[in-house]
Amino acid sequence: FFDAERFLSAIDQGRQDRGMTWAAVTTECHVSVTTIKGMTFRSTLEVDGVMIILQWLGRRLDDFIVRSSTPSERTHQGDNQPPIPQLYARFDTIALHAALNRKRAEHGLSWSQVAGQLGLSVGSIARFTRGGRTSTGTLIPALEWLQQPAETFMQPSQSTVGPARMDRRAREVRDGPAQRG
Repeated sequence: FFDAERFLSAIDQGRQDRGMTWAAVTTECHVSVTTIKGMTFRSTLEVDGVMIILQWLGRRLDDFIVRSSTPSERTHQGDNQPPIPQLYARFDTIALHAALNRKRAEHGLSWSQVAGQLGLSVGSIARFTRGGRTSTGTLIPALEWLQQPAETFMQPSQSTVGPARMDRRAREVRDGPAQRG
C-alpha cells in the first residue's frame, strides 16, 4: 500500500527545505491544494498528482510503497530503474494495460485470473485501456504483479491536449493516428 503519511511528511520537508509556502508548492507542482490536503484522509490517491509531486521531490513511488517483500526480492530495484522524468509527466494507463496483457498472455492467464491475483476487478483493469487517471490503490497491485517501477509508464504531458490527459487522444498527438487494418 501507499504510505500517504510518509509522503505528506516528505512533501512538507521538501517545502521547508526550499523555504516555500504550501501555496507556492501547489503552484510549482501544478497540483491543487485539495489534492495535497486530501492525502491526509484518503485511503487511495490519484496517481498523476502523486507522480508530479514525486518529480518535484526527486523521489520514486517505490520510496512510499509498503510491501511484505524485502528489497532483495523485488526485481525492479537498483540500477534497472528508469530515470525520474525531467518534465512534468503523466501516468500512461494504456501502456500499463499493454504490459499487463503481455504478461497475461505469456503466462496463459485469463483476465479473471489476473484480476484475482491483483485483488482488482476485471473492470478496473479494463478501464486502463481508456487512458486517463487512476489511483494508487489500483496502480500499486498492477506494478507489483509486473515487477516494474511506475516510472516505466510515465509520458510527458501533452500541452495540446491538456496537462491532465494521457489517453488515446494524447497518444495520437505524440505518436500519430493509429493505423486501422
